[in-house]
Amino acid sequence: MLSAFALLLLTACDPSSDGSTTGDTNNTGGGSNTSVHYTLDTTKGTATDDTQGLVWQNGDIGHGTREKAIAHCQTLDFAGITTWKLPTSAQSKVFHAGMNAQGDTPVQAFDGCMAEVTSDGYVRTKKGAETYGGKPGDSISFSGGANIRCVSNGS
Repeated sequence: MLSAFALLLLTACDPSSDGSTTGDTNNTGGGSNTSVHYTLDTTKGTATDDTQGLVWQNGDIGHGTREKAIAHCQTLDFAGITTWKLPTSAQSKVFHAGMNAQGDTPVQAFDGCMAEVTSDGYVRTKKGAETYGGKPGDSISFSGGANIRCVSNGS
């Protein structure tokens, strides 16, 4: 039988849940580069890191587990780009910190989503930070379904 804690973690990013979780505050801390600027293309649904040239999916965000996320990004054909991959937690941390610092909240699969899956873990969304503390992009202990956001070098 799943404990209430485990059940809540599994449903924290489930569109049918109320988004409540407990105990997902394993914040690894560390600095993040909030000086990165992102150019938003709302027509294509992308955000481009003007420093590194990375293109982030910022529209039609998926939802699922890490296994689903990896397959999703590897086969994604979005905004005329086919070279998508699942970002690392470090890349996601910079993305979330930078987007929020410039006043742009990254698009979510749905409003109550607390986490986003990465290739090496999960990071907190703005909603997760507002609910549990910490900062958007902080690495957290989490399992189950979460936002799937892919990144590409744009080629």
